[in-house]
Amino acid sequence: MLARVSRRLLAGTVLIAASILALVFGSSDPKPVYASSVAQFLKHPRHDILVRVEGTLVHGSLCKVQTPCEFRFRMADRSSPGASEASSSSPTLSVRYPSCVAPDTFREIPGSELFTLIEGELCATCHVFQASQILAKCPSVYPSTAEGMSPLRPLPVPDCAQ
Repeated sequence: MLARVSRRLLAGTVLIAASILALVFGSSDPKPVYASSVAQFLKHPRHDILVRVEGTLVHGSLCKVQTPCEFRFRMADRSSPGASEASSSSPTLSVRYPSCVAPDTFREIPGSELFTLIEGELCATCHVFQASQILAKCPSVYPSTAEGMSPLRPLPVPDCAQ
C-alpha cells in the first residue's frame, strides 16, 4: 500500500515538473530587446506602444519650441554617415520631447557624436516619435589633441522655425 502511494506521488511530481519545464522552455515568444536602432525601428515601426530607440543626434536638428514647451530633433543610426551631416540617404527619426527641460548632457557639441537613447511612442496617425524620456551619453568634454586639452563647448539650443 505504501509503495503504491509513493509511486503515485512520484508520478504526480514528475508530471508537474515536466509541465513546468514545457511551459518555461516551450515558450516561443520573442526575447525582449532593450533598444532598437533607428533603422530597425523605421523598418518595423511599433505604434502606440512604449519602445526604446537608440542612435545619434543629427547635427543641426536640435531646436526648442517655446509654446508649447518642447524639444524637437532627429536621430540616425550610430554607424550612419547621416549622424554627422543631415543626409537623404540615411534614415532619420523625427522626435518630439514635450518638456521644458532636457538632460544637461543632451546638447550638440561640434565635432562630437551624441549617443542617445529615447523612450516613448509613435502614434498610429502621426509620423513623429513622442519621447517620454531621453538618455544621452555625455561625450568627453576634454578630447586629447596635439596641442593639449581644450574643452568642447556645447552649442546653444536654437528656437525652432515655425
